[in-house]
Amino acid sequence: MTLAETLNTGLPFLKRYYVMGQFQVREIKSVLDVIVRYIYGLEEHAGQASTIVEWQVSDRIQLFNINTAAVDHGSQNEFNSLINKSFMAGIEIHF
Repeated sequence: MTLAETLNTGLPFLKRYYVMGQFQVREIKSVLDVIVRYIYGLEEHAGQASTIVEWQVSDRIQLFNINTAAVDHGSQNEFNSLINKSFMAGIEIHF
């Protein structure tokens, strides 16, 4: 099997109708940005929640954290067909 065939869950990707809400607070004490986002698929009645946190350590260094989790109302839907949860942390350094 090819890699593309293993990703086929029998469900079509890219549904048409979504609702997205986002709450964003920028420059908390001039160093912290927080974004909380939720996307809800109206056709599958499932969603995906994500958070993005960025912390400005100095003028040249920034730490970030991105978390995503599928909120499923069933075992198979577009949001958890590839990955159910993800966590990413990193550092940006500008010279």
